Amino acid sequence: MACVLKERTSTDKGVIVLTSNDIKLAVKIENENLIQNLRKSYIIGLHYNWFPVDVKPPAFVDFIFCPSHELKAETHKEQKVFEYTAQNFVPTIFEKKGNEERSWDFIILARDVEFKNNYFALDTIRAYIDTFNVIPKVLFLMPKPKLSIVEKLRNFIFKLINPGIHSLYSKSHIKTITHGVSKYFEHTFTQEERKRIKLIDSYTNYPFMFEREDLSLFLKHSKVYLHFSKSESRGRNISYALVAGAIVVGFEQLEDSIPMELTLGGYFFKALNDLDFIHLMEKALSNIRGEPVQDSAFNHFRELVNVPRLINFCMENFKLSNENWNTSNLDIRIAWNLQSRDINGLDTTFESFIKKILNRNIDSGYLYSYLNSGYPEEL
Repeated sequence: MACVLKERTSTDKGVIVLTSNDIKLAVKIENENLIQNLRKSYIIGLHYNWFPVDVKPPAFVDFIFCPSHELKAETHKEQKVFEYTAQNFVPTIFEKKGNEERSWDFIILARDVEFKNNYFALDTIRAYIDTFNVIPKVLFLMPKPKLSIVEKLRNFIFKLINPGIHSLYSKSHIKTITHGVSKYFEHTFTQEERKRIKLIDSYTNYPFMFEREDLSLFLKHSKVYLHFSKSESRGRNISYALVAGAIVVGFEQLEDSIPMELTLGGYFFKALNDLDFIHLMEKALSNIRGEPVQDSAFNHFRELVNVPRLINFCMENFKLSNENWNTSNLDIRIAWNLQSRDINGLDTTFESFIKKILNRNIDSGYLYSYLNSGYPEEL
């Protein structure tokens, strides 16, 4: 990812953050000199792509983005741990403004990838209709990746071998599974039901089919956010939804990423199993609240609160100045990857990007451009 938090100057080191995908490239023997040169000018942070973390960080990493209870791997003694992740930098655009009219009962934001559990999502909505004899208003936004021929063939074979892997309600069969989520959606719901249940899928601008301003409007006008993945624990959409005032229903792996105050206040409903999920959807929709929640409880996710914490963390631990920080769009930037084929990162190699960083002029004119850029890595 190589997110540049702070640009170096002639008197001060900069701060750069790599993802665990980037680290795989950084540890190659042919990049050893490159990393040594980078360390002379930059403090190096590491943001893992998946949690919990069970991979020991390399010795050249100075600090790690990871809640301590999620850090299962041994670290080097001098490495510092910053207790937050990309999930904790929700832009102010997602903040609820008041009592917005919430016209959608349920909203789902999930890429068309296996671990998002999208077939199960459709089965669960079907079961909800059959159980409660009501058709909820559902908005399902599903960005679709453009796969290579090899990737398409691999997915096709996987689904042929595992024809019932997605469905727990005996709804699926090989034909619909191999035709993809969109066809399965048409198979699962009647034409009348699809007037209230909308699946919007698109290859455009994967994985961000909508700008965050538009996404914030969808969330602020939805009552309940449904998270069907059983493995993903720190998705950004979860914190976006909570800050926007939506209730979240998901499986138990989400529990550690959500403050207890929000759970007790009825903002998070934890499903212990698949059938439990259906009944919690109804409970959440009934807006059953627990203990009163103070607005400060959402600070755990707010960019305005956690950006200063990050800067102070770096200044205190690495003796840096408070100059030349660029902390905009951190929710996206500290989780994107180099050599990405989509807009979730930078279309460049690890080696060429680091060389570009090291060769940057540090004159005042460049720094002015850097500090006023939303995505300084693209300069």
